[in-house]
Amino acid sequence: MCMRPITQDLIEGAILGAAVGDALGYPVEFLSRQNIKREALNASLISDDTQLMMAIAKAVIAARTATGFGFHFAKELVAWLDSPENNRAPGMACLTGARRLKSGVPWQEAGGLQSKGAGSIMRAAPIGLALTSPSRVIEWSRFSCLPTHRHPVAILATQAWALAIFHALHGLPFETISKNTMVFLHRRDADLDLILNRFVLSKINFKPEIALGSYMGIGDGWVAEEALLMALYVAEKFGDRFDEAIEIAVTIDGDSDTVGCLVGAILGARHGKSAISDKWLTNLEHKDDLFTLAERLYQRRAADPFLFKTPPWRP
Repeated sequence: MCMRPITQDLIEGAILGAAVGDALGYPVEFLSRQNIKREALNASLISDDTQLMMAIAKAVIAARTATGFGFHFAKELVAWLDSPENNRAPGMACLTGARRLKSGVPWQEAGGLQSKGAGSIMRAAPIGLALTSPSRVIEWSRFSCLPTHRHPVAILATQAWALAIFHALHGLPFETISKNTMVFLHRRDADLDLILNRFVLSKINFKPEIALGSYMGIGDGWVAEEALLMALYVAEKFGDRFDEAIEIAVTIDGDSDTVGCLVGAILGARHGKSAISDKWLTNLEHKDDLFTLAERLYQRRAADPFLFKTPPWRP
């Protein structure tokens, strides 16, 4: 396991990278690949992906226990529900869960048992950035799902993603992160095993035009496990070229903003803010707030009582 100093630049890279990928994908989310012009991509307005990632970040910063995190995140979800900016094509599972929370349903029970859309995974990066114990990353990421997504596959995919962010932050190669993810998910669910097979075949045989799609490839990214493995495919194939990787991630027929958000987060965690072109940051909505949250996550991590006490997780 690679152990390197965790700097504020790396956490800024993850948070800003996620927002850039989201903002690039948001305007083209419902366009076909053929109608997306890469030269016209512009990072400006964020979607619910980044809004809810910011909510997770605030909850992680405020909490010291997993149950405390669940309580704080539930409060942030209700605040997001009532926000005038909650008009960015939010997912139904997130809206339904937030409405149930507002009506008084406990946060542990608010999520739909059949909900496994990508709304659970798109927001989870701050958990892998702020916590220093992999076992706590797994526990907290599970709790992050319960208010909106209680399907077992959504929970497993979100746990795997938070661990992937944790490992990228520590400097693991993307190929190793993919292998760790496959070990974590293997034989946990029959549907997961099928998509893991498609992931392996896509890495070996297909260019992005096929791999990042539902015909012979990994999928369209509308559900958590597809978004997870699509992001890992892009990271493994193009992980040393941030701009190209992000453009590939959002130029798909499916959930462009979520896959872009995931790719931006994991590349940013691996390479830091310096990997992100200034052109993507100039007009980014809530840029100052994102910088502030990244700084507070870094401080939260530095103060984590488990820092240096638990060896990095490996399969």
